[in-house]
Amino acid sequence: MQRERLTLSHGLQGQLDEALSRLASDLERRDPLPLVADRRKCVLCGWRGLCDREAAQQGHLSEVSGIGGKRRELLLEQGIASLPQLAATDPERLAEALAVHGDQHRDIAAELVAQARVQASGRPERLGPAAGDGPLPELATAPGLLLYDIESDPDARDDFLHGFVMLPGLPSGHPDGPWPRRPDAGWRYQPLLAMQEHGQARLWSRLSRLLGRYPAWPLLHYGETEAIALLRLARRQGATESELQQLKARLVDVHARLRAHWRLPVNSYGLKAVAGWLGFRWSQPGVDGARCLLWWRQWRRDGGVSRLRRIFTYNRDDNLATWAVARWLLDQEP
Repeated sequence: MQRERLTLSHGLQGQLDEALSRLASDLERRDPLPLVADRRKCVLCGWRGLCDREAAQQGHLSEVSGIGGKRRELLLEQGIASLPQLAATDPERLAEALAVHGDQHRDIAAELVAQARVQASGRPERLGPAAGDGPLPELATAPGLLLYDIESDPDARDDFLHGFVMLPGLPSGHPDGPWPRRPDAGWRYQPLLAMQEHGQARLWSRLSRLLGRYPAWPLLHYGETEAIALLRLARRQGATESELQQLKARLVDVHARLRAHWRLPVNSYGLKAVAGWLGFRWSQPGVDGARCLLWWRQWRRDGGVSRLRRIFTYNRDDNLATWAVARWLLDQEP
């Protein structure tokens, strides 16, 4: 066992005493505790799957995408205690009721009701008419694309892995169209480890060389993290304004495009939830970003090829999951 000695301030000691007292009381209960409203903090808990299934079965308000602890309390005050009840609520009446708590709650009322209705029906809903160019117009003439995903240690402010999947377009007349439905042939995975001791200049040089080999290929990522990190790194390494604009034009946030065009019957628009709803499966069951970070810290401390291989596999799968979402968006267009 490893032991680490901590200095507890008066405030922390009080919180510890209160937590231990509450834990002792909870352990003596004969009935289960109510579900935690915000289960995003439960990433490493072995009970999370059971709680999530129970929440889905109950129609718990926390299952509605966009509802955290505070909004759940506001809805309970209005007598709305479940997903079906929220789906049956008049959005204008709810907006008026929530207006007393601030404009941000009033403005989100219609979105919460619409999201609950989609989740209750189990059917996705297009936001607005089908656009002529679709949500991913950058792919119309691209010869190929790069899928991009970063693994990070937020405590150390360390983006330790930049992972890419190179996905060339298909020849004209291919039954899948210009892009493969599943990138199980013709793609290549390229991980770039970013060791802090090697410095950012070396990392930027490696990234620049890789991106330079595919100059006309869009860079697809899920969420804003990759774009922010890459542009910030380029700026620090002296990229000109023209180079920054060119890089920015290549970056395509699949998450943002999805949210702009579709409302889905999912309790979260994170990559795991959306790709999982589409039927994508990670090759390492039960793995998430927190476990990947644990493997990284263990590898930095003890080494071990198997840990590094698991990190690469997880990162590669995240890239392939991003493509599963992008491919679904393409399939919905005329």
